[in-house]
Amino acid sequence: MSTKRKLLVIGGSYMNLQMKISPKTKNGSITTGNEYCFHPFGDSAIAAISTAKNGGSCVFATRFGDDINGKRLYEYYKSCGISKQLMRKDKDSQTGLCLTLFSDRFEHEHFLSKGASMRFTKDEIDEALVTLPDLFLAPLEELGYEEHMIVMPAEQIPEETLDAEITQVLMPSLMIETSEFPVIPFEEESSASEFNVKYDFLEENGVSVPVEATPSNEQETEEPETEETVLTQAFEMTAEENETEKKETVAEQEEALQAETEDVTQIPAEESSVPAEENPPRPAKEKLISAETVSSYIEKESLALYAVTKAEEKGIDMLVQYTPFTAQYPLESMERIKIFVISDESLFQLTGHFPDNTEKTLRALITLSEKIKSKYYIVQRGDDSVFIYDGKRYEIVFAPETMRKDTREIGSKMKPSFVGALAAEYLESKNIVRACHLATIVSLLTRTKFGTLEKLMTREELIRYVTERGIHIFK
Repeated sequence: MSTKRKLLVIGGSYMNLQMKISPKTKNGSITTGNEYCFHPFGDSAIAAISTAKNGGSCVFATRFGDDINGKRLYEYYKSCGISKQLMRKDKDSQTGLCLTLFSDRFEHEHFLSKGASMRFTKDEIDEALVTLPDLFLAPLEELGYEEHMIVMPAEQIPEETLDAEITQVLMPSLMIETSEFPVIPFEEESSASEFNVKYDFLEENGVSVPVEATPSNEQETEEPETEETVLTQAFEMTAEENETEKKETVAEQEEALQAETEDVTQIPAEESSVPAEENPPRPAKEKLISAETVSSYIEKESLALYAVTKAEEKGIDMLVQYTPFTAQYPLESMERIKIFVISDESLFQLTGHFPDNTEKTLRALITLSEKIKSKYYIVQRGDDSVFIYDGKRYEIVFAPETMRKDTREIGSKMKPSFVGALAAEYLESKNIVRACHLATIVSLLTRTKFGTLEKLMTREELIRYVTERGIHIFK
């Protein structure tokens, strides 16, 4: 059983078809090239490979499809020395695939299909964290989503959030349905005089009203009585009786109130001779949404965020590389960041101080440390030097001069292999300065070969390479 401290990486695996083309050869829809290769792709995979090849112990939780690309990746990871205990085969999905096109101008573009790499589960993440790694690389990409149905009582939904869908679903139960006039919503019964107003409103808004359904104040004896005619006559007949009934009703109500005062026993509503008082009219939206009505929606939970949250709960130290994706984590509230890696450009965007000299870099890091807490801050400056800060002290690490001349490309940045090499050496020596020396050299050497990962040197090959050239790794 290995006693080495281990790094845990959770992320996707992709087979990369890398092709070098020349735009000058474009003929119609075909552009030709004379060089291509296959190799693993993805920042998580590169970090895991770099860690294992540089002598570190790495557990890589990843997913493949049940296909030839998945098998090739699985065999390659094992050959690098990566633990296979958390690698999973997904029979319902393809292995992720990336197509990369390079041009003679050193420009490149990636086309990515994630496949099985977006189908992680919470159980797999929990199983990975149970291994209790000494350092956990915060996921560098999304691992997938778990969907939840959120059900909310309608009374908790603000009225302004009502949308057309809710109205369309609930409205039919609140409409008058007849075969003789258009369906219109209503709140309370209309008097005879109100019918004309409603029909006038409908006609003004382009809704046709059947002639026979339109109420009239004049009696037409030649046409047969319809249901609407009877209703209109009933309203006219009762209009004259309203005054008399009103007086009688007031007298009855006074008698009922007097009897209720004398007798303490309350009369049940159905036995009382006094008609129950009608409920006051309610607003239309209150009728549309009641206590029995609920609203639901689908919430997508990020599994990458779930992994980071669980690592915090378990007290696992984390290595965080700042990228547009990891910037979405709640970095300011995280308490288990051991190493925080950030590029000079990203540091400038966060703090407003570009780290092109020691003073500006320190000023930027002091500002950053007030927001994000970490034991070590590593600033990648270009592709050949790093600035280390622990809150009290700082140190600058440069790549060996001979390597800077041979491998440097203007405007280039650190390669993803930097993070894996950094983790491997730090877990072995617990010396962050040594780790940065090694990581800078590995990053520079990664860019020197086409088909980078297959050419990535092992620790023994790297020692032999620098010894032959008189290069001191840790100086």
